[in-house]
Formats: sequence, C-alpha cells, structure tokens
Amino acid sequence: MNRIITLNRSSVRIAAGLVRWHISRYLLRRDFPLLATFQLTNKCNFDCRMCNIKNNPRQDTLPLEDFKRIIDDLAEMGTVFVSLSGGEPLLIKNILDYVIYAKSKIPFVNLVTNGYLLSEDTAVGIAKSGLDSLSVSIDALGVKHDAIRGAVGAFDRAIGAIKLVKKHSPATGITVNTVISPWNLDDILALAELVASMGVLQKLQPVYVHPEFNGQAANYQAPKAQEIDISKVKAVIAGLLKKKSVSNSAYFLNCIPDFFAGEFKKDIFEQDCIYPSFCAEFTQDGLMYPCIVGKDWTGGYDVREGLKKVFSSRQYRDEVSRLTKCRLCRKNFSVCYVETRLTLPLTNFVRYNFNFWKQGLI
Repeated sequence: MNRIITLNRSSVRIAAGLVRWHISRYLLRRDFPLLATFQLTNKCNFDCRMCNIKNNPRQDTLPLEDFKRIIDDLAEMGTVFVSLSGGEPLLIKNILDYVIYAKSKIPFVNLVTNGYLLSEDTAVGIAKSGLDSLSVSIDALGVKHDAIRGAVGAFDRAIGAIKLVKKHSPATGITVNTVISPWNLDDILALAELVASMGVLQKLQPVYVHPEFNGQAANYQAPKAQEIDISKVKAVIAGLLKKKSVSNSAYFLNCIPDFFAGEFKKDIFEQDCIYPSFCAEFTQDGLMYPCIVGKDWTGGYDVREGLKKVFSSRQYRDEVSRLTKCRLCRKNFSVCYVETRLTLPLTNFVRYNFNFWKQGLI
C-alpha cells in the first residue's frame, strides 16, 4: 500500500487519518476503520481457475443506496481508503456512481477489475469520477492468461483497458494484480517486464484456497501448493525484488516461497493480529466483517442500524479480540491482509521495511 498511494491532493487527508487512528487506538483506546473493502457483487463474467466466488448460489449486488449509507458512516468515522471489487464490479451498470459517491466522502478510492468490460466511455467516466487507482488482474501472457481466467481475449482486453485509462485518465494510478500459481510461474518475470514497460505498477500474491459455499452446484477444484516448484518460485522472487515497478514489500515477497513450502517466517505471525482494528470488510449482501477469512465467510454483521453502533458493540469488539489469535493468514496469504499488517501500525512499517530498505531491496 505504501507505494500504491502516491502524492496527490488527498495525501494530507490520508496522513491526517493515519495520525488520528494511531492517537485514537494507542492513547484513547478506541479503534475505527481506517480502511474498508467492498465486494460489491459476486457476479462475474470470468471462470477463473483459482476462484470459487462465482459458485456462490446466492448472486447479489450491493444496492447503491445501501452503499451510500455505509460510505456516509465510514466517512464520519474517519476512513481514508476504500477498495471496490467483486466478482466483477464493471458488471454493475452504474458502477461509476458508486465511485463518484465514494470519492465525494473518502480521500482515496481504488477499483479492482479484470478489465474485460472497460470501454473507452468507461475510461472517460473514470477520469470524471476522480478514481485514485485502478487494479487490473493479469496473471500471464496471451492465451495462458485467457486459460487461467476462463475467458477468450481476457489478456488483450486487460492490456487494452490499461491503455484506455492511461490515455483518458492519466491521473488514475494503475496496478496490475497477479496471482502466482503453478499455472503461470514461467510467465511471471516476462509479465513483470511488460508491466514495467507500460509504466504501471504490479502487485503479486500466491494462489490460495477459497471457501466452499453452502448449496453450490459446481465442484471447486482447489489449487494445490505442492504442485509448484519451490526452486522456481525462489528464482522468480529474486527477479521480482529487482523490479521497481513491483509494489509489494520485500518482506512479503520473501515470504512467498515459505508459504508454498508450508513454512512461515515467524515475526508477523507471532504478533497479535490487529487487522480488524483498522479495517472493515463489506460483502454484496451489505454485511460487515472484521475479517471475512477469520470469520470463514460466515456470520457477518448487519449494519442497517448504523455502522458505528455495530463497530463499537460488545459483540463485535469481542470478535475482534478473538481474531487477534486467528493466524489464518498462514493458510490465506492474501496481499490485502498481510501487506496491510506489514504497514500498520507504523511501527510495523519500520520493522518490516527498514532493513530491506537498507539492503537496497525496496
């Protein structure tokens, strides 16, 4: 996150939010969601090999009015960063209305997409919306990416989406999201070269197992970490560490071979997890989770009576306390969870980045 948020007019508000959260937590002993993520819809136009979200028998989209209500509450509480994803959010016909409203209240807004439906009109709309950053999923080159994502033309459309946004919305930062798996390992470094040549950033994470949903009809073929060549993974990571276009921390990248090998660096996993103390996650049904993985994708909280009331409730705070010992990031090594924990609180940012900076790795 430290490289993705670049200096712009929102930087002062973000910095102020960071200071306020630290004061609130460590002096006043009160938490609030500094960051928030939205799975706006679980509908998708792809059939990705690693994903099971598409098999959820309940296909929903968070209504705009419900979204606005949550954004209002988040803004009042002090949230400075919101990420909008799916499913595929561009399947929502009025998705830019979501972006525009979020930007009117929150300093930094990110949108995650596979890029397939991003047209020239959408790129123009993105410029008008003030979207701060766009994340586009690309896992490999050409037809290999198409095969992984289960959509013919996925690679060409994703590259086209990046070009359109660079042309029509140059103020919007762009990051290519890449999932490292047994299916694309040989393409990772070549893809990194392509990303760098396009003048955009790249963020990587290892493939992990998604949950299975009650009543799902399709059989989910979970990816198996043991299918990957660890020596190749280490070579790839060594190459990625040299790329200035890669936005991951060096610490996170160096943990990836350990994750695939079933071994874990200590440090971050020995700490109590405070992710639920600075983040809130929302799903397409409008429920809030302190950590959807820690809750095993069940038992979300209804926030229709007010997000602040729920966030400060005894039941929610007890759940946040329970999750400090969760450790499920060891099985779900998601960049969204681990990198934020390497960044917040700021003592972690110093602890997990400073030594790598001294070595010239970041």
